[in-house]
Amino acid sequence: MKICFFFFTVALTVGFWSSGCSSGAKQVQGTYQVTGSSGVTANITYAPSGQGSTSYAVNQTLPWQDNFTAYETEGGYTGSYVSLIATNDLPNGSNNAASSVTVTILENGKVFQTGSTNGGGSSVTLLGYF
Repeated sequence: MKICFFFFTVALTVGFWSSGCSSGAKQVQGTYQVTGSSGVTANITYAPSGQGSTSYAVNQTLPWQDNFTAYETEGGYTGSYVSLIATNDLPNGSNNAASSVTVTILENGKVFQTGSTNGGGSSVTLLGYF
């Protein structure tokens, strides 16, 4: 009887772990993207590698992209912080559709957040946790 109980317990434990019910955060692939109208450049501020520190890409020709590895919020674990800010480099007052900037954060190739702005000197900001 004890042997049967032992094998039952082992089988149950192995089944639990192999089903993906493990502790810890799930690793994901993140991508920051900034696109814009032809001839538009942008000043970009972003959290590299989803770690919360800040990096800059100044007077960046568009399109621009940065790929990183991050972690998803799971259970009691807070996922990786993501932040992407882009400011249109055209002079203030250049307010037309020809000066648009769009920012997108992807999680495993799917849109996590996106936003856009029109006009010189305008900014768009995305913030959050995977």
